[in-house]
Amino acid sequence: MMALPVLTILTLLPLAGALLILFIGGASGDRSQRNDRIARTLAMGFSLAALLLTFGIWHAFRSASG
Repeated sequence: MMALPVLTILTLLPLAGALLILFIGGASGDRSQRNDRIARTLAMGFSLAALLLTFGIWHAFRSASG
C-alpha cells in the first residue's frame, strides 16, 4: 500500500491555489471588486490549508526514529 505523498501535496497546494486564482481572471466594474474578494478568500484558504498540513506533518514527525 502506498502512503499519501504529503510533502508533494504541501508543495503543490499553493501552486494549485495560484492557478485557481489566475483562472478567476480580471474584470472591470462591479465584478472586479467581487473577483478581488473571491481571490483574497481563495488565497487565504489555500494558505491556511498549507499551514494546517504543515502542522500535521510536524505533529506526526518523530525525531527519535530518524
